Parts: sequence; structure tokens; C-alpha cells
Amino acid sequence: MNSGAVLVVEDESLILLDIEHSLREAGFEVIAVYKGDNAIATFDRNPVVSQPS
Repeated sequence: MNSGAVLVVEDESLILLDIEHSLREAGFEVIAVYKGDNAIATFDRNPVVSQPS
């Protein structure tokens, strides 16, 4: 079951990996980005929008 998509931005790589892993296990599609500078560009390339059904 897919619970939706999440863009995760974190400056600490170990925390980013932990959050990404936990969200994937919970059924989310995860786009993980290291450092805030990359977040907007990543979102522009992957504008995943999940609408409730």
C-alpha cells in the first residue's frame, strides 16, 4: 500500500537515512535530499502531488 510521497530534506546524512528508511517501511514513496540547497531543485524536477481519494 502506498501512503503517498514525501520529500525529506536533512543536513545530517545519518538522520536522513534513518528518516528515509522509516518512511519507506511505513509505505511512503520517499525522495531524500541532502542539504537544503538542493531541495527546491529536486522538488521542481519531481513535483509529486498526492491527492486524497
